[in-house]
Amino acid sequence: MAEPAARLVQYTQRARFVGDRAFYQNGNEWDDSNLSTQKNARVTRLSFGSDEYFAFLAQHPETEPYLALGRNVKIALGNDEYDISEAAATN
Repeated sequence: MAEPAARLVQYTQRARFVGDRAFYQNGNEWDDSNLSTQKNARVTRLSFGSDEYFAFLAQHPETEPYLALGRNVKIALGNDEYDISEAAATN
């Protein structure tokens, strides 16, 4: 019986619900579940902690709870995808 319970704990540790969105852990990255509905999204890559990152946050303050998940987060906003990571090259 311990094995199914352990799998349930492991699964729930890989999912986070932030506001009205679900995020799933993929390695060291958190992916917005809304990305799966994106078609032909424009992808913008931002380096975590960069000037562009803080400008994005100032322009989209509603994303603050999502970005609080960590340094590697992919989020969907409208028809755009934002890939924030420690190693991202800015566009």
